[in-house]
Amino acid sequence: MSDIEDRLERLESLVDRQQERIDQQQETIREQRDRIRELETEPTENVEDGSTTLDRRDALKAGGLLALLFGGVGTASANPQGQVGTSSDPLQALYTAELNGPLTDGNPLDSLLGSGLTIQDGNLTTVTDVAELAVTSFAVTDKELTDTFSVDVDVEETAGVQTDTLRVTLEVVGSGRTTIYEETYSPNELTGESTTVTFGSDGDTAKLGPFDPGDYTVTVTAEAVNAASATATDSFVVPNPFAGGSGTEDDPYRIETWTQLDAVRDQKASAFVLDGDLNESTTGYDHVASASANGGEGFRPIGRDTDPDSGEYEGTPFTGSFDGNGHTISGLTIDTGSLQYLGLFGKLSNASVSDLSLEAVDITCRERDEIASQYTAGLAAENESGTIERASVAGNINSRGGALVAGGLVGQNTGEIVESSASGTFTGDISSSTGGLVGRNEGKISNSSASGRVKNGRYVGGLVGLDRGTVTNSSADATVSSTGNFTQYGSNYAAGLVGFNEKGTVEDSHAVVEVKMTKPPDTFDTARGAGFVGRNEATVKRSYATGSVRARGTTGGLVGINSSSGTVTDSYATSSTTSDALAGGLAGANEGSISNSYAVGDANASGTEAHTGGIAGGLVADNTGTVEQSYATGTVSGEYHEGGLVGRDSYDSGTVASSYWDTASTGQLNSVGGGTGLTTGQMQGLEAQNNMSDLDFSTVWATVDAENDVDISADDYPVLQALDRATQLEVRG
Repeated sequence: MSDIEDRLERLESLVDRQQERIDQQQETIREQRDRIRELETEPTENVEDGSTTLDRRDALKAGGLLALLFGGVGTASANPQGQVGTSSDPLQALYTAELNGPLTDGNPLDSLLGSGLTIQDGNLTTVTDVAELAVTSFAVTDKELTDTFSVDVDVEETAGVQTDTLRVTLEVVGSGRTTIYEETYSPNELTGESTTVTFGSDGDTAKLGPFDPGDYTVTVTAEAVNAASATATDSFVVPNPFAGGSGTEDDPYRIETWTQLDAVRDQKASAFVLDGDLNESTTGYDHVASASANGGEGFRPIGRDTDPDSGEYEGTPFTGSFDGNGHTISGLTIDTGSLQYLGLFGKLSNASVSDLSLEAVDITCRERDEIASQYTAGLAAENESGTIERASVAGNINSRGGALVAGGLVGQNTGEIVESSASGTFTGDISSSTGGLVGRNEGKISNSSASGRVKNGRYVGGLVGLDRGTVTNSSADATVSSTGNFTQYGSNYAAGLVGFNEKGTVEDSHAVVEVKMTKPPDTFDTARGAGFVGRNEATVKRSYATGSVRARGTTGGLVGINSSSGTVTDSYATSSTTSDALAGGLAGANEGSISNSYAVGDANASGTEAHTGGIAGGLVADNTGTVEQSYATGTVSGEYHEGGLVGRDSYDSGTVASSYWDTASTGQLNSVGGGTGLTTGQMQGLEAQNNMSDLDFSTVWATVDAENDVDISADDYPVLQALDRATQLEVRG
């Protein structure tokens, strides 16, 4: 019999002798548990038979250990007549020479049991029977990773003992962060002695990575409740795909090729700087951004939508910073019907883009089976709370295939756009919000501009299609047009700066435009146009429009329809307006408030039905709101209703106060609702202040007097002090 077996037999015999006493003491233990805690630190009396002296803490530990090993007793043994470790109840039964030396505080378990013995599932057993885990196979096969990856871990259980729940963790450490992946298997999921755990599969566990460039260590740990754990370690490197940098704001990744630009999508939270121009001759163009790239769909937007059919954005937006460093990206091509959120960036979220120019951009949104919430633009399909500064786009954006929001620079903006521009041809879908700079604005736009041609959409603007934010000190010089079945989506609006100003403020801005609106046969007043804002339900101030507006519906030199919540102040229009419905020098229809404004453009309404068309006014064609401290001088011609200031008040609810029109230049001796008709001489030069006395010439208006003003050769009509004097005189011609 081996030494281990002999000691095991003797120890088990000793336990049998003690079991009866332990059973008797269990009930007393429960009653005296509180007392035991109080006595833990009290010194004990010497054991009378000469055994080693133990204090009461040691005695309790020994009793508790014996209970754990053999009886399941919850705490130390005690005698009804005495305390554990006293002279009346010595601990010699627990302490023998066979237990491998004196019992002292802090001794490990095996010093009590003897070498070669251990505990397994509450039973005393030999070490050779203990369950152990071993990681028999684990390696990161690709030592230079450029994308996500997966790894298999083979875990083996030895000694034929089934583990009670297996937990395997994978810890990746590097580039200043630690990432932990974990898999857990219950007993009924484990079969046999070997288990393969896969991390980074296409199933429930997300793919591993991607990781930032740098050196990484990977440690796998296999653990089980009833088995010793096992570990294994490997390493890999993520090479820097850029020309340099570490991706921080102080040390941004540097981009010199199209391939490096394409790699931005894998580091969307980092900082980047463009070190040179990218064009068709730059490395990687054919593979990344040409018309033949990506199966003929061209460039894949950075931060694109990964589930185009969901109707909602499902991708990961770009959240870092991109400094164009004054350089240009040219030749970017996208042509697809399978993707949403089209542009260099699919979506920006709290990101920044600056000092970047895009030229020769060609983006086409193909028709989809169902129209979804698709955004299309040159720079970013959506700018969510980000900042775009000193950025520009030049090229062609065609979204007739179903985009709901289309813009030259940005599709939808809820962030800030500063000192940026777009030029080219921008075409929206019939139901979309289409703008030369931004399709739909719910943020801030300032010191920005758009030029070229803007076509199609329900709300079409030379700068912004639909505005719910603020537009300040910005401009458009564009041809704006829209055609199609307007009755399918209700009335359409096209204007020089903003198609529909729903909730926003437009100020200190202007438009130089040619607006053309058509409508299908047998429809009336559905195609509405204006030189500045098609429909205004908010605020327009210190702004102007010049050019021409031709529409089949309500038309205004500055505003098509100024709704009951709309306000127009300190503004003017020199645009000529032509319509077969309503044509007004400043507004086609006014339901809100117009003050301190003027119109000098011609208004011509040539409709043939008295109740539906042929209504013209020098300032407003149809006024049911308020007009005050304003004037009109352009030629007025209405087939059925016309007036020097107002052509018609359809509900007899409008008011006109402190306002004037030139009877000679307008060709009208009358005006609906009030106002004063004067001759040209009475409204020009110093005479204006005498004859237009209801106007405030101290803070709002200024006369134009050739005798005293050296910059003019003839008297002219008053100008607004809030706007540039020279510009007002220049655009009047």
